[in-house]
Amino acid sequence: MKKVTLTNYRKIWFGSDFHFGHNKDFIYKARGFSSVQEHDDAIIDSIVTNVTPEDCFVFLGDFSFDPSLDTTQKYINAIPGELLYIWGNHERNTRSFVNGADIAMLKIGQSAVVACHYPIAVWDGQHWGAMHVCGHTHGGYIPSLPDSLNSGKLLDVGVDVALKTVQRPFFEWPEVKAILDKKIIINNHV
Repeated sequence: MKKVTLTNYRKIWFGSDFHFGHNKDFIYKARGFSSVQEHDDAIIDSIVTNVTPEDCFVFLGDFSFDPSLDTTQKYINAIPGELLYIWGNHERNTRSFVNGADIAMLKIGQSAVVACHYPIAVWDGQHWGAMHVCGHTHGGYIPSLPDSLNSGKLLDVGVDVALKTVQRPFFEWPEVKAILDKKIIINNHV
């Protein structure tokens, strides 16, 4: 597991499952867009509006579904600041030029956060209050939703959940922390 302490950033952002170039109705229409281009442009516009070179963006996989390596690189390069990349299951192009990890333990202030594309039932430090951020399920895994308070400190930070929760396609760390602070610690460690 990669261990990373995130300090000295203006802001820390979390996102997952952008699926740039994924020309399927169940992706872009479910997110409120009329075309894949409108979907992709809206996400990039939100990144450019919110994220600065002094920020860190923790991205939890499935960045692009576009078959073009050039397009994927263009979108990756549009993210200012540092990119901490966690691999997902749709990494057709990103693995060729992005340095990533399967899972990471992040230290943000006094908080320990396990970052993985997939929701994990039992994660490192869970019984001590460690948090877990994930993606992959597009809001379909009930325990990872913001209002699922009795399922442990687990949050889906993907586009589908973020758009409904914070009206942008990704979360800022204080938003993630506020949601997870309301959830109870589950001790599945035996």
